[in-house]
Amino acid sequence: MKWQQPGPTERLGRIPREQRQQRHRDIVQAAADELVDRGYEGLTMARVASRSRASKETLYSWFGDKDGLLQAVIAAQAEQVTHLLSPLTEQPVPAAAEVRDALHAVGEALLEVFTAEVPITMCRVAATSPSLSRRLREDGHLRALPMVVGYFTRLAQAGVLHLPDPAEAVSVFYGLVFRETLLGRLLGDEQPSAESRSRHVAAGVDAFLRLTEA
Repeated sequence: MKWQQPGPTERLGRIPREQRQQRHRDIVQAAADELVDRGYEGLTMARVASRSRASKETLYSWFGDKDGLLQAVIAAQAEQVTHLLSPLTEQPVPAAAEVRDALHAVGEALLEVFTAEVPITMCRVAATSPSLSRRLREDGHLRALPMVVGYFTRLAQAGVLHLPDPAEAVSVFYGLVFRETLLGRLLGDEQPSAESRSRHVAAGVDAFLRLTEA
């Protein structure tokens, strides 16, 4: 019987789990970098393979096509949202005197994660793709929303803030803290500096607290 070279799936199966996970992260990061550098039209499986030092057959085996690769980028961004927000929204309810600082930390995390280069570029790409747009909503803003709503609900239940409708309060908070900056980024503004973001969030938090005074 003639010997045949193992196919890509067979070869990948022998890669240790940790090495496979790291390879996956490297490919997804390379795809994100290519997307920012070249845009959707310039992003190709060949360029991502070259940048990540992986084979094209590995990319096609793991991700299927370019849109599948972009969905993996969105999923990685969703993990970042969870990583940044979880410690802030799961912390014990702060005392009334500390609530401003707590809200400021949440606002800065939201502004940072949603106005960075990769999320902004993904938003522009998703505007032309219904499937990517749906995935971006599910794993982007909608991933963060229940985390923040849950936190605001606990603040209201503890009497720290007067919030008859925590979900509506989060919508107001979003608008005051980062919606204007997000719109500017989508229209081509540069990423604001850390100091600028902090000032913008501080002003938004102060306005939010004035609106929610009992």
